[in-house]
Amino acid sequence: MKVIEARFSRLGSVLLTLALVVAACGGGDTVSSETTTTTAESSATTESPTTTEATEVTAAPMTLSLQHCHSEAQALGPPFAAALAEFKAAHPNITVDETITGCDEQEEVAETSFLANEEADIIVINPTRQALTWVEAGTTIAVDQYLDEWGVRELLLDVALQEPSWFTADGELRGFPYSGFVWPVWYDMDVLGQAGIEEAPSTVDELIAASETLAAQGQPAWVVGGLDWSGFNVLFQILQVYMSDEEMHAVTASGDYSGSEAVRKGVELFVRLRDAGVFHEDTAGLDVNQMNSYFFDHQAAMMHAGSWAFPESPPEQADSIFLSGIPFAEDSIRDRPIAMAGFNGVGFMITRNGAENLGAVQEFVTFMYQPEIVGLFVEMGAMVPAAAEAEFDAGALHPVFVQSLEELEGRVEFVPPSVIPEGKYDPLQRATALAYVPGTTVDEILQAMDEAYQ
Repeated sequence: MKVIEARFSRLGSVLLTLALVVAACGGGDTVSSETTTTTAESSATTESPTTTEATEVTAAPMTLSLQHCHSEAQALGPPFAAALAEFKAAHPNITVDETITGCDEQEEVAETSFLANEEADIIVINPTRQALTWVEAGTTIAVDQYLDEWGVRELLLDVALQEPSWFTADGELRGFPYSGFVWPVWYDMDVLGQAGIEEAPSTVDELIAASETLAAQGQPAWVVGGLDWSGFNVLFQILQVYMSDEEMHAVTASGDYSGSEAVRKGVELFVRLRDAGVFHEDTAGLDVNQMNSYFFDHQAAMMHAGSWAFPESPPEQADSIFLSGIPFAEDSIRDRPIAMAGFNGVGFMITRNGAENLGAVQEFVTFMYQPEIVGLFVEMGAMVPAAAEAEFDAGALHPVFVQSLEELEGRVEFVPPSVIPEGKYDPLQRATALAYVPGTTVDEILQAMDEAYQ
């Protein structure tokens, strides 16, 4: 047996070890994930629970409605469709109605449906933006009591239940976490090699020098989706070169960006990189899909993309991709590149209507945590699971996903995602988009970030 490990250092005290045990004898074996969670004070191994048996089908016919954004075009679309087909086959008495939206439209669709008393029973969504107010508004319910009543707690990693975004200010659980992620910087070593650059840059000075070498050959360095959330996260990751995890959470909660010396230093670094020509000249006008296309077409040497993009990587490019993190500066609080990791990916939120249909809701939620179902998402979607156990074909894992598990922890320091208050994300994203426009000053960027909270 061969052990693939990826450790996520989170909030300075929690060390998550995700150990995927793969068969050394070939790709056709089905295996399970094992998990070790270590705190600063102690180390304990969580035993993987035994495979959950499918709940016996209730004879009475039921209907279950779902809202999600997992179309075939999305990374988790194919495994979600496969899982849903398995659920329907195992529960012929349950009729499933799906509402598939765009991922940026989920909150609006859910809230409009709620006003008409037509919201789906379960919303499969990230705990971000408007969804952060749904329990308080009555759109969804807290699921704390069902965590134990349905036996879900024992199916989840402890660290997944420590993700701040999943909890209200009163400590209530918004939903059941299902997916985590890593968010590294991707380097195309073939593109770098053609310019005579043999190693991926790990410091800011190396990054600027590499971009100058690439530019001399007409090759852009770093492509970013400056228009949307991908560009937002690049800027915020650069801020974390100087900001501790604790200060990041304090500043994002208060909105006092200009009052933080660490934020100013981070924005100054961002502007330095922008003005040095590190970013692709088209960056200010690109979205995340265009960013991916540029990188996969070798039109840029690097990009910042999450683990959900691993399946999109062309097989012929996989061997040339090197994963690392945002380079660090001499005066940084970090001593290695940084990459984001967390468990505020998608999960299952139960709505007001779902609370009236708990029989079908429970069947679906518990079914989705069965190891073989979780394994579909690991194998087909390169998902970092919140579940404690997954069964999958080890040989079918995407090689870039395997690299992230085997090697990324040794190259980077993992940092947590930012938690932006409801109602502030969209204006803050517009402020960060402004930062990619050449000529925008440090003070103008900071002012726009502050005004996003006003």
